[in-house]
Amino acid sequence: ARLMDLPLGRFLVGAVGSEQYGDGVAGSEIPLTQDDLASLAGTSRATANRVLREAEDAGVVSLRRGGVTVLQPEELARRAR
Repeated sequence: ARLMDLPLGRFLVGAVGSEQYGDGVAGSEIPLTQDDLASLAGTSRATANRVLREAEDAGVVSLRRGGVTVLQPEELARRAR
């Protein structure tokens, strides 16, 4: 599945566009674990992990322990359309 076909993708687009997580600029950090993201997006941790890994492989996000850095917010938003 493509990143934005899933609720997690839509959640990330909303989060990165918010004041709380960086106003949509490159390098915005979302300090939530994959468990947290999965729960907030209404999906499983396994699905969240797969979707985030695919996004990381595409260079859209960078994963770290306890969070996600959005490297390409425009591409993230484009994929949500």
